[in-house]
Amino acid sequence: GAVWTPAGDILFSRTNDTKLVGAILLRVPATGGPISAFGRRDTTNLGEVSNPILAPDGKTLVAIWVQSRIRSGSITPLCLLGPDRTLTRLEVGAERPLGFVDDRLIYLRNDGTIMAVPIDVDARKLTGPPIALLESVSGPVMSASGTLMYSPGQPATTAVLVDETGTAKPLLEESRQFSNPRYSPDGQRVAFDIGGPQGRDIWIFEIASATLSRLTSAGSNVRPEWSPDGQRVLYRQVTPRKGIWWQPANGSGAAELLVEVPGGPNEGLLSPDGRTLMYRTDEGTGDQHVITMPMDKSAPPTPLVTAAVNWAPRFSPDGKWIAYSSDESGTAEIYVRPFPGAGGRIQVSNGGGSEPVWSRDGRALYYRQGDALMAAAVSVTPTFAVQSRRQLFAGAYEASGPHANYDAAPDGRHLLMLKAKDDRAPVVMVINWAAEVRDRLKAP
Repeated sequence: GAVWTPAGDILFSRTNDTKLVGAILLRVPATGGPISAFGRRDTTNLGEVSNPILAPDGKTLVAIWVQSRIRSGSITPLCLLGPDRTLTRLEVGAERPLGFVDDRLIYLRNDGTIMAVPIDVDARKLTGPPIALLESVSGPVMSASGTLMYSPGQPATTAVLVDETGTAKPLLEESRQFSNPRYSPDGQRVAFDIGGPQGRDIWIFEIASATLSRLTSAGSNVRPEWSPDGQRVLYRQVTPRKGIWWQPANGSGAAELLVEVPGGPNEGLLSPDGRTLMYRTDEGTGDQHVITMPMDKSAPPTPLVTAAVNWAPRFSPDGKWIAYSSDESGTAEIYVRPFPGAGGRIQVSNGGGSEPVWSRDGRALYYRQGDALMAAAVSVTPTFAVQSRRQLFAGAYEASGPHANYDAAPDGRHLLMLKAKDDRAPVVMVINWAAEVRDRLKAP
């Protein structure tokens, strides 16, 4: 997200540039020039913001506050960033702010509803309850003059099985806001996180009976992973308490917290023997570290990969190797390193790579390269080696980057991918939508 200020600067969300670690936002002159920090985070308030817009006073920013230490049932809180560079949290959750109509802040809620809430920017507080203006929209943008553009309907995906020729067939007939599919160890179930009005939750799909059932119902939960015995599902809870949790896959027991770290872990998964928990952290330093910890807590957490920004770590089926994506070379590539113990990393991809996934037999390592799905044939004995690389297929399948958004099917011949239901959604433009909002707000 970015905003153009009256002073002629463009403010935008921070990057992982290590020279600007700790910046709330970054600033660059609209005419060109060096990038500098716009505000600094302190040790008591790890505020990081995105999608900024400018308030009518021309001095205050409204943004999404992410990775805050303040726990809340809100999905992601809105915040004000004042001229003094201090952050003020607003008691309303949102996907992003859109603009202002008089003293009303217009924002998009996570379920695709456009909302309006009265606000006193000078006093840095909301002055009334929010109301819904327009439901089930995607990608809305709003101009300062009050024109609104959006696509009707919420983005939905279908889960499809794709063979090496690119031929796809549906796994489920219905379309939902599916993300992060994971096959159970026995191959009979698939865990997803699915978006809903209050955030995302973990769901389990029973393949034989074609039954989709909800597992979690508290907070917002994403990125499911299975325990090696298939009895439990691990997941990342985003709200209200950031951490890696797990609970019985059949819903027979309550969720238990496995690990909680400052800034929140990004995902967690177990080694094939079930003895080691691996998770990824982002503690506001610009880097993202891969950490391992014994499940019996017989030893403290140990950093495994700490250089640069690292994503999507995955254990090999035999538990002796870890694949991950890292931008340490300046471009995201796939690497493999031994586990446990010392040893150098081996680069797998060439020309970019993200979202590594092992085949069930450990003989192949899949990864994305742009829109292409690649397969590297590998050997793991006596040591790890890349034998060949080839493109399997290419297509507009939903990607993630920081976390693998697909999985290898148990049959060794298909990949479970997510495809947008319809990429031809119309764009609606409403001229002078602000006048419609004013009329709506005057109505009893």
